[in-house]
Amino acid sequence: MRKRRDDREIYERALAFRKAALNDKELLEDDAGNPATMGGWNMFNRK
Repeated sequence: MRKRRDDREIYERALAFRKAALNDKELLEDDAGNPATMGGWNMFNRK
């Protein structure tokens, strides 16, 4: 198993992250978001 990545693979992954960051509005325009009770301390409310 390789532990190091070659420069080409690092460059390709960096481009993919950059592309997603630049187009975040398009990628998330249909996303309604998380409900207010998702995650955080609300997960521990017990009755």
